Amino acid sequence: MGADRHESPVPAPAGSVFLQHYDRLVRIAYLVAPATRRRQSQLVRAHRLVQRSLPWRSRVVRTYPQLVARVLRRAARPRRLALPALVTWAWHTPVNGSREHRAVVSALAAAPAPVRAAYVLLMVERLPAREAVVLLHEAGWAEGVAHVAAASGLRQRLGDELGISVDRQRELLAGAPADPTVVRLRAPDPETLRVLRVARLGAVSLAMLVVAALVTTSLVGAAPQGATVPATVGMWAAPETAPLTVRRVAAQAWAGASELSLASWPARGTRTGDDQLVRAAVTAWQRLHGTTDDAGAGSGGGAHAESTPGGATRDGGGAATATPGTIGGVTVSTAAGAAADPPIGAPQLLYAGELDGSAVVVLADPTRIGTYTVTGDRRGLRVEPAPGTAADTASAIRIGRDGDASRYLVAPWVARVETRALDGRDWRPLAVADGVSDPVPARSGECWSGPLLRLRAAEVATSAPFVLAELGGGAALTELRYLPSTVDAGGATSPGLDGADGAAAWARLGCPVSDLRGRAPRSVTAWEVWSGRLPQTTGTSRLVCLRATFPGDGNRVSAVLLAPGGGTSRDATVASASDTRLCSRLARDVVVGWWWRSPGGGWHHLAVGSGKVRTIEVTVAGGTRRGTRLVASGPYPAASAPVTVRASTRDGKPVPVLG
Repeated sequence: MGADRHESPVPAPAGSVFLQHYDRLVRIAYLVAPATRRRQSQLVRAHRLVQRSLPWRSRVVRTYPQLVARVLRRAARPRRLALPALVTWAWHTPVNGSREHRAVVSALAAAPAPVRAAYVLLMVERLPAREAVVLLHEAGWAEGVAHVAAASGLRQRLGDELGISVDRQRELLAGAPADPTVVRLRAPDPETLRVLRVARLGAVSLAMLVVAALVTTSLVGAAPQGATVPATVGMWAAPETAPLTVRRVAAQAWAGASELSLASWPARGTRTGDDQLVRAAVTAWQRLHGTTDDAGAGSGGGAHAESTPGGATRDGGGAATATPGTIGGVTVSTAAGAAADPPIGAPQLLYAGELDGSAVVVLADPTRIGTYTVTGDRRGLRVEPAPGTAADTASAIRIGRDGDASRYLVAPWVARVETRALDGRDWRPLAVADGVSDPVPARSGECWSGPLLRLRAAEVATSAPFVLAELGGGAALTELRYLPSTVDAGGATSPGLDGADGAAAWARLGCPVSDLRGRAPRSVTAWEVWSGRLPQTTGTSRLVCLRATFPGDGNRVSAVLLAPGGGTSRDATVASASDTRLCSRLARDVVVGWWWRSPGGGWHHLAVGSGKVRTIEVTVAGGTRRGTRLVASGPYPAASAPVTVRASTRDGKPVPVLG
């Protein structure tokens, strides 16, 4: 259901879905239900809520999201009459949590029910904002956008005021204290035992009366509909029933924002006051409903296509698809990863002005960028994924292309912008007027060669310059980073690429990076794993682990061997993997193994390790060799012998192998 669940909402018998996801459903009920003084009763009630959400008919078909909606509806209802937790031989209580856990639970308990539900969907289920809004609607709350925005604000306040990061909040909510299926059994209350011994039958009768009363009150209780939302619910909030409108941010609002993101950008451009133009752009986006009018305008159900400079389209993998369609006379195209749907809430106005002979309006919602253009009598709308929420990746977006040159809209906190080619040495200043850069020409060639943008922003915490590049062909740019061999994959980055080693390494990576074009990675990090001399060669070779992260937590890792010298003819990708922790802060050490043909013609198996690797053991065709940072086996007549590679650090921990 969420980004990390990797499961589609396939209809199945409700009982099967209930059994498969019972733990998750109970956790949702436990966190969303109103807090009580007696945690034992709250724990029991969570189980009862989920059990009562199971449809009566055994053959009825439900999806997991449908059961979640039923649980949310029941959990959010106020407790008019509490059914006691019946105790027979022991007293069950939730596992005690840390001070951070109690702070999160307290903040969650103080929030309105729909905001609690939205917070749980975002943090526990890890749903994208759009899916959370849809599920809140199904649960009976009409103002889902406002509730999701309020939940995002709650998440941010916990980080800003209490220092509990988003990752830490998720960790706390996944722990045993928040899991109602994990309990401690303790000695029961003595008075309760006496009552049970003396009047067991009476207690059971009383419980039955309470059950009847609870059922009666639940029948007359109404499902929550549009619960009151605090006035400050987050920067993206807007009543869904409000008239068609656009959100405008004040020029200096970003200076007081708790986080620097696209949501704090002011509206810029010479036509921000042209309500007719802006309304036309908003109307064009509002008309999207997953399909287009033209018969060949993409597949039904909102097939996403990516425009190419020549007007053809391609999907995320580069395959050609149909020409974009038209809606109300507006040519519409959607990039891979962007939903062909109306904006969530009132879109934010980022820019409205004249660019290269066209009127351009740039709008944004929490997940997408909508660019509306008017050129003569032609009107177009392109919807693309928005950049990440980090201050660096949200510091510039591409808003226009004139031939082979691109223009960029720059965040108000950026003090200086420079540009150069990938293999260039000197940065040159890039002029920016009213937030829009001068055109930056792109270099053509078989391999990607830039351009690069270097931005300096004093308001960003690191205050160091960072480098962005246009890899996906869309609005969102990619951050480029470099890690020298002296640090591990989790060390501090040097994203400026100003050092000689970083600039030299990235100048050789244009061809490997070309494989990422069209996939719009959030960031690409080049970590120099090893450098040294290979058999029968002169000069220093370097092995670079190139890690690309994509929206939705996907990633791709490639190990690139940079041969001695400055050319790229012998550079090669020797190993790769997708959706892996390798070469990240979660896997700080790595060994790369591959077959390599020496200048003499013989085949060698090479295994190299990062800085903290102390032992590498390679078994090829029954023979074993051991070493530290480099183990070269061979030569062999062909690269066909079976290979086993094992490695460990100084303290004996195993090291993962890429290859």
